[in-house]
Amino acid sequence: MGLRYFGTDGIRGADQGDFFNREVIHSFALAFAAWLSDQRLDDEQTIVIGRDTRGSGGWIESSLTEAWIAQGIHVDQLGVVPTPLVAFYAKKKQCIGVMISASHNPFTDNGLKFFSSTGYKLTPVDEQEIENKLNDLQVLDKRAADARGTITKVPNVLETYMQFYKNILQDKTVYSGLRIVIDCANGAASAMAPPLFKVLGMEVIILHDHPNGSNINEQCGSEHTAVLAARVREERASLGVAFDGDADRCIFVDEEGEVLKGDSVLGLLALSLSQEGSLAQNQLVVTTMSNQGLLATMQHHGIEVHTTDVGDRQVMRGMLEKGATLGGEDSGHIICGHMHTTGDGILSALVFIYHWKKSQQSLSQWVKAISIYPQTLQNVRVRSKPAIKEIPGLIDIIEKTEAQLDSQGRVLIRYSGTEPICRVMLEGPDKEFLQQCSAQICDVIKREIG
Repeated sequence: MGLRYFGTDGIRGADQGDFFNREVIHSFALAFAAWLSDQRLDDEQTIVIGRDTRGSGGWIESSLTEAWIAQGIHVDQLGVVPTPLVAFYAKKKQCIGVMISASHNPFTDNGLKFFSSTGYKLTPVDEQEIENKLNDLQVLDKRAADARGTITKVPNVLETYMQFYKNILQDKTVYSGLRIVIDCANGAASAMAPPLFKVLGMEVIILHDHPNGSNINEQCGSEHTAVLAARVREERASLGVAFDGDADRCIFVDEEGEVLKGDSVLGLLALSLSQEGSLAQNQLVVTTMSNQGLLATMQHHGIEVHTTDVGDRQVMRGMLEKGATLGGEDSGHIICGHMHTTGDGILSALVFIYHWKKSQQSLSQWVKAISIYPQTLQNVRVRSKPAIKEIPGLIDIIEKTEAQLDSQGRVLIRYSGTEPICRVMLEGPDKEFLQQCSAQICDVIKREIG
């Protein structure tokens, strides 16, 4: 049994740690090239590569590129771009896409996300095949190429992608004059979101758009909305939106500074699309982490909800299987399947604003259409990840808590696929009770594996 490199969304780890050092990156590049050679029968092989604003992105990009061109692969470098732009370009160029990013993680981490030539993320089968090659040292013998590959620095990629946004948006006049605060997380949205929102006619107050290589997600962006909320109130803006480091998801703040998580956004979009008759199959796809209140609201309005495992790739897979065009996660991944092959925070923000403006209500009023039960979510750092049922005493306290919640709530415990973290989520009508139970459960996890 070889090492496991892939999690729920590509590979992620500490910069210069066990997985992200020059030796491992070089080995990975060779294994990836070997896998790619198995997939393509033609002579010309291309990989498009982008990165977010982390300082480590530069050396990772260089290491990958050097190894790939030595294998005869052509590399198109996009530079600092949002993750969904890599998916867009991979589909356009009909090649593999690689994004260097650790999403919402701190700058000390980095990662790799992968897209097929269709613009969708690689499948678990693809990832297993790559891992098999990476764990097979014989594969990593020098694979001589007949000719070296080339490096192309693709020009004007942000302008091209901005035009893509403008081409697929509906009535663009709805954005004119809107006063909005945007938090770019000192990440990949910094060079893209402000000019796009301005060209659409919005009055934009911009936060955290000066990346320096180490300030990505630092007390800003989708994981840290306090500054955004305060600024929305101060500026008397209509709403605020925060992106994560690679701009594939977003979180909203209403005019009163209250945070709208992804479930509320998904529910509001589903209702609006259903009312206008454009919600495909009248279906919404969410994950096991989504709020039971959202599910109850959708059922009340006759919208069928399908639940998948955690991860935007799983959501997209469920959407394709069911013929749905709307899905996402409470974390802020929103997938508009009729517009894109992956989650796109900037696109999601524009689509959401469009439907909100159609409602002719303030955002704080509009969101009342979705009943969301209180939730608590705590992350416990762990040294290992045994099966939940094997952790002494944990099942007993879970069963006791679930019995007290009865049918009005739930307990969900899962490991992060990208970090050494156990996530403890409780949901129910009484938040104080949830917090007490969550603390007890977390204490058991800390004692046994923390």
